Amino acid sequence: MSLARLQLLKYRLETLVVEFDEDWLEAAEAGEAEEHSETYNVEAKVAFYSKEDAGEEAAIRLLVNCTPQTGRCRFRQVKIVLWGIFIADSTLDEDEKARYFGLNGPAILHGLARGIVASATGGCVEGPFIIPALNFAEILAAQAAEEDGEDLDE
Repeated sequence: MSLARLQLLKYRLETLVVEFDEDWLEAAEAGEAEEHSETYNVEAKVAFYSKEDAGEEAAIRLLVNCTPQTGRCRFRQVKIVLWGIFIADSTLDEDEKARYFGLNGPAILHGLARGIVASATGGCVEGPFIIPALNFAEILAAQAAEEDGEDLDE
């Protein structure tokens, strides 16, 4: 058996907010809810933490916050924050470790977040809320650019 080069050792749910739109629910129960496709704004932030002597271990914090983009949607907000402790294969060099922690770590937490939210909302009217798939390469590039811009403004 071949193990992946990055393993999730443990995770912790920090925050889970599921806020249903009561007005939408009342309209749905009365048969007056509009038939439409729900569209949400999705904000995602990733933070990395490691100690100098941590070796191959790192902590990653993932925040995903979904709010309605337009019109009325079933949910006013769906927000989740997860922490994960990861360990990388000791044979990886520093660049490979950075890539694994940077892209694979958030993607693993995102998969857990999707499952937790789908489970928590599974019994809701019209079915579960599924967090959209995210492109962590783009998210991390945007975060890095934002941080660089903040450094320039100081």
